[in-house]
Amino acid sequence: QFTNYTREKKPPYLLTSNAVLAFTEDQNNQLWMGTWEGGINIYNTDSQQFKILTKKDNLSSNSHRSLAKTKDKIFAAAWPNWMDVFD
Repeated sequence: QFTNYTREKKPPYLLTSNAVLAFTEDQNNQLWMGTWEGGINIYNTDSQQFKILTKKDNLSSNSHRSLAKTKDKIFAAAWPNWMDVFD
């Protein structure tokens, strides 16, 4: 079974952009999605809710083209030449 999530312009947000460029899963089984002009969308698989991070939350950009996870950090490559790091 598949569930489709699309961009919503107002709360409750599903996705903030239909252009998902990257994704990774954190240690809490949350899916992190880097989007084009929509910030980072974090999907909680338990609550089935999205948390949205944007420049208003001190991200360097609202466009993230790559996400990488280590044991305790998530690295997000932002457009054009920035990096955000999450503990």
